Amino acid sequence: MEINDRLETEKDYRRVEEITRAAFGYPDRVQRGQIGCPYEHWMVHELRHRDGIMALSLVAELDDETIVGHIICSNAVVRKEDMSLPVLDFGPLSVLPEYQRKGVGGTLIRAMIERAKQFPYSHNPQKKR
Repeated sequence: MEINDRLETEKDYRRVEEITRAAFGYPDRVQRGQIGCPYEHWMVHELRHRDGIMALSLVAELDDETIVGHIICSNAVVRKEDMSLPVLDFGPLSVLPEYQRKGVGGTLIRAMIERAKQFPYSHNPQKKR
């Protein structure tokens, strides 16, 4: 099975949200995880319009262009005392249940890391002012 990655486009939005709902909507989720309804599809929708980094919103597709997974990143800051470090946060990472544990998630993570290297993040903590 060949897995390709590419940037998400607006025409992918509905399919990505369906994939995300399927990936996180497993039976007994509420009872086992005690986290309420699966809202990850809504998170993806909101990230696109708020602080998601669209240059790091990727889909995984098969040779026939069937989308089977998605990942999105956003900006975050790690703070400790008088230090702050800008970082990338990723997630949700969504893969259709029938394609989980087949390399789709790993493909998306590796592609995201390679693309993220182009961003101007520093590994040096910054003093708060």
